[in-house]
Amino acid sequence: MNISHFLYHEDNYRYPYIPSEDSYLQKNNVFCVADGVTLDLNENGIYPQPSDSTKVASIAVNTIAESINNDISFDNSYKAANNAIAKYNQSRPLFKNREQNGYSFGSTLAATVKIFGNELEYTFLHDCFVQVISKNLNKKNNIIPH
Repeated sequence: MNISHFLYHEDNYRYPYIPSEDSYLQKNNVFCVADGVTLDLNENGIYPQPSDSTKVASIAVNTIAESINNDISFDNSYKAANNAIAKYNQSRPLFKNREQNGYSFGSTLAATVKIFGNELEYTFLHDCFVQVISKNLNKKNNIIPH
């Protein structure tokens, strides 16, 4: 069996006023995508751009992919990303004022795949997902949260 693979990302054209906070990375046979999540608008009533969640998504994909490529487990790779994100957030003004601003500090969701031989290992947080398709582009499965 020969497995071909690619990483696909789709911009948000339905709501163009919401900035893209996505980040994605393919390193060796590890694929990671993260969807930054900003919940609160800024004082002008718009989403901040750039946002802390954009940076957090980038931190997540880089930390996760690097860790997995260094043979660190998925669980520990996500914990390493969480620690790096916490360190970043603790230095940011929005996090320091979190009692007044609710949930506006940087956050993200992520999905990660590692392909080795004819096997695929994956994990995901919330609404990021992995899809396996056949050679003629038919869906083989769709792995999403319930």
